[in-house]
Amino acid sequence: MQSNSKPDDYDHLFFSVSAYPDDWGILAQGKQVPSSFFSDYSAAYGPTPPGSSPYGYQRANDTVMLTYDALDAILVASKISGKQNPTSEDIKNGLSQIHDSQSFQGITGAISFGSDGNPVNKTHLIIRVVGGGLNHLAAYAGCFLVGSGSCDNTPQILE
Repeated sequence: MQSNSKPDDYDHLFFSVSAYPDDWGILAQGKQVPSSFFSDYSAAYGPTPPGSSPYGYQRANDTVMLTYDALDAILVASKISGKQNPTSEDIKNGLSQIHDSQSFQGITGAISFGSDGNPVNKTHLIIRVVGGGLNHLAAYAGCFLVGSGSCDNTPQILE
């Protein structure tokens, strides 16, 4: 039988994620989210019944958010190819051009790829569990906003 009780010291847990739905309110205060993703997601998958979620609705997790940005990157690469029916090679070439001034704003942060195909300056987050099982952004590193000037990859401690 599975227990719903939390282990002792659960409120002191820290974990690392590549995306967090509260990023925009913390790392990009006053900036508009580049898509309707969050409102569309909560409309489609929430609200949850009272008492089933401390947030009151089903929030997108990091996997959902990163998948959304991955599909967006493919669409941007397709547009860069300039073809109506791009091949996988066209998409690969388009992805290789998403860097520097061709970077774009995703919901998980700035999207930019290096010559090896790996993300460049991708935001990494440290989340802390606090009272009642809520999560707080405790620290981050990387570039969240495109065009925000110099990118400092030094960890930034928020709490």
